[in-house]
Amino acid sequence: MNKESSLKYPFLLRCGLNESEARVYEALVAKGQAKPRDLVQATGLGRPNVYHVLEVLEQKKLATKIEGEQVLYQA
Repeated sequence: MNKESSLKYPFLLRCGLNESEARVYEALVAKGQAKPRDLVQATGLGRPNVYHVLEVLEQKKLATKIEGEQVLYQA
C-alpha cells in the first residue's frame, strides 16, 4: 500500500506535509479539537511522534494549542 492510499486527503503530501503530519492533521480536522492521546489512538502513531508532529504543525500554523485544564489542539 502506498502512502497516499492510507490518507483521506493525499493532496496533503503534495502540499509539503510528511505522512505523519498529514495523518495527525486529518485527525485534527475530523475531530475539531483533540487531546494528544486521542490523536495517538486515531492515527496509530506513537505518543512521542504525535507530540513532535503537533509542534511541527504549530510551527507551520496548521494547528493551534489550546491551554486549559487539559491541553487540546485544533486545526
